[in-house]
Amino acid sequence: MILSKFRYQQAAKLLSKSSIRQAVGRSCYDKSRENVIRLPKVSPTLRFISGVALTATLSYKLSISVKVADCKRKTWAVREDDHNREFNWTLFLRFLAPESCMMIIAIVSSLAVAVINIMIATYLGDIISVVAEYTREGLQVTRGSFFEAVRGPAARLVAIYTAQGIFTWIYLWSLSDVGEGLSSRLRAALFKSILQQDIAYFDATKTGEIMNILSGDVQEFKSCFKLLVSQGLRNIVQMAHAIGVADEAVANIRTVRAFAMEDIEQSHFSNELMRAEYLNVRTGFWIGGFQALSNIAMNGITLGIIFMGGKLMGDGEITPGNFMSFMVAAQMIQRSLGQVFVLFSQYVKAKACGARVLDMIAMKSIIPLRGGAVIPEDYFSGEIRLRNVTFAYPTRPDQNVVDHLSLNIPPGKVVALCGSSGSGKSTVAALIERFYDVNSGEVLIDGVNIKHLDGHWLRGSAIGSISQEPVLFASSILENIRYSRPSATDEEVMEAAKLANAHDFIMSFEKGYNTQVGERGVTISGGQRQRIAIARALLKNPQILILDEATSALDTQSEKMVQETLDRIVKGKTVLVIAHRLSTIRNADIIYVLRNGKVVESGDHATLTSLKGVYWRLVQEQVQDNPMESESKSFFGRSSG
Repeated sequence: MILSKFRYQQAAKLLSKSSIRQAVGRSCYDKSRENVIRLPKVSPTLRFISGVALTATLSYKLSISVKVADCKRKTWAVREDDHNREFNWTLFLRFLAPESCMMIIAIVSSLAVAVINIMIATYLGDIISVVAEYTREGLQVTRGSFFEAVRGPAARLVAIYTAQGIFTWIYLWSLSDVGEGLSSRLRAALFKSILQQDIAYFDATKTGEIMNILSGDVQEFKSCFKLLVSQGLRNIVQMAHAIGVADEAVANIRTVRAFAMEDIEQSHFSNELMRAEYLNVRTGFWIGGFQALSNIAMNGITLGIIFMGGKLMGDGEITPGNFMSFMVAAQMIQRSLGQVFVLFSQYVKAKACGARVLDMIAMKSIIPLRGGAVIPEDYFSGEIRLRNVTFAYPTRPDQNVVDHLSLNIPPGKVVALCGSSGSGKSTVAALIERFYDVNSGEVLIDGVNIKHLDGHWLRGSAIGSISQEPVLFASSILENIRYSRPSATDEEVMEAAKLANAHDFIMSFEKGYNTQVGERGVTISGGQRQRIAIARALLKNPQILILDEATSALDTQSEKMVQETLDRIVKGKTVLVIAHRLSTIRNADIIYVLRNGKVVESGDHATLTSLKGVYWRLVQEQVQDNPMESESKSFFGRSSG
């Protein structure tokens, strides 16, 4: 009842010429068309009822206009602390600019539909006038006389309904094209921005939240913008594939960053977006056509109601008031059902997703991926120095993981870091790769502060990293090894695999190097994954090699093979070993023992053992827990004395 009263109040307001001008908009209103919106000169009751029909028609297009406008408002208020975030209009218009032509077509078509809807109300009024004339004058209604009188207005109405369907098709199709192009560019730019964020951002943000912005928020924004709700199954599958590529890259961001592969991942994601965009645009074409035919069919039903109502009214079975009430009710149901509540929900969703997506795109990383000095290969020795370094993770700013740490890693030497869990070993490796910037102090490579070095060169060429749990992508072995250097030939990939002691087991597979390893390499063993990761690191031939507990998760047989591999590859390189099993670092040139982010002891194995300090106690604890540790073979090819 309240809703009905509201609609009739709005109808009364819109009957005035100034209200109609305000509702339709200055761009739609033309003084020369005043006769178009003028209602037939019939009784006040019929004029009011026709006004309600006009209101229902206008409300449909006005609600669409408000939806589109609301999609581009200024906040993304979903959570309480986000209410003051502004919508970045400049950035939005930059993304929308390539679709300006199609957007103009969509706007013109939309305005055409709005004007046609006004004309429909007028032509309906013409037919109503004929019906009212027969009723008012008491004329004898026969099938021939009634159809003769109504033929002209009905023909015009059929023509205008057809035009409405065509322009609706063009409007929805062009707006679908705009929406798909806009969303593809937003997703591509958003994914690029995600890849360029600091590692600290990923520490503080859940992967699910990032993927929700990339997929959910962009989809909501696009759906609101283009006003197409239905999506085909193929579109969903293809978009899911594109999001899968992004999800894999984000989940493996450390691996992507370690090999400086941000550009390649961006290219992969863009290719998947192009496929999804093609499917969605095609779907928009057919949805637009279906919507147009639906409009024609529904309007045909209204026309049928008019003809049959006139016949029944002529036979005296219904009154003119009954007829008009039924017709207006049909129009209102067709055009306005549920628009008020849908409009409100769309308004909230659009504000939430649009600004959030654009803010994420505009976010800049603190650590640049590119830009800075590159040390020439002929002069690059691989010396690493940490001078009085203090660092706390951004998620735990009050807890120093590294505290005034100083150490030296000479070029061409094997240096190991050991200590209890949480002592800062892996953090030192992350600082050397510049995943984070130190809070104070300096990290120097060949005497140059890494803040002045090109990050892409540093991680893409200078440093190779092999972690405890190597990450492989859901592709072939060949592509996984080539990931570190996409320009490498098949022969170079195979040579790296041979150095990593991986060639033989790869060739034992039916498809050899084309074998698919599954998501994160689940179809092969841990030792095989590790050797593929070693081959990947070797392919770019880094001068600095970081081994972060590279064998701690392997079984004895796999560990032996990986150790033999490492024995061959470390010669002539600067090697930093993050060790949990101390038996593997006995022959390191220098061993630094860390506790609470500080160096408490340093020296080789013999020196540290003779001190019977922290290192000696760690060794004794591991031997007691596992007596076989004392017999384990150390890295680097020398006996474990």
